[in-house]
Amino acid sequence: MPSVYATITEIEQVLLNIIRNAAQAFIHDDSTKPKPVLTLRTYSENTFVCLDIIDNGPGIHEKVLGRIFEPFFTTKDIGEGTGLGLSVAYMIVHKNHSGVLTAESKVGKGSRFTIKLPGSRQETGTNQFSNEQLNLSL
Repeated sequence: MPSVYATITEIEQVLLNIIRNAAQAFIHDDSTKPKPVLTLRTYSENTFVCLDIIDNGPGIHEKVLGRIFEPFFTTKDIGEGTGLGLSVAYMIVHKNHSGVLTAESKVGKGSRFTIKLPGSRQETGTNQFSNEQLNLSL
């Protein structure tokens, strides 16, 4: 897998925002699924290093899915969120790292967020990490 040059703290924030939203969705999920599952998978695709964050939560309705990266858009109750988490994640991936952040979801089945970062990009002020160096504690 190619190396990625990235600002580690910013990528950590992206991951934290996505994982936190998944955890909150699990809490509010009143389905009868046996247990919440969150899967992180890395792979390379062309010149990109990709990370999928997949959950088996309640999923996101299609109308909502089209707005989740908008600043201040939230489906949470007042005091639970600002609607900035995913918009900040989007900005970090797209503008700061020339990457791609997408989301797919099916109601009742779960969601998948995919982060694609260009491999082997060298820029000043960034840090290099590879598949083996990205450690996540859940």
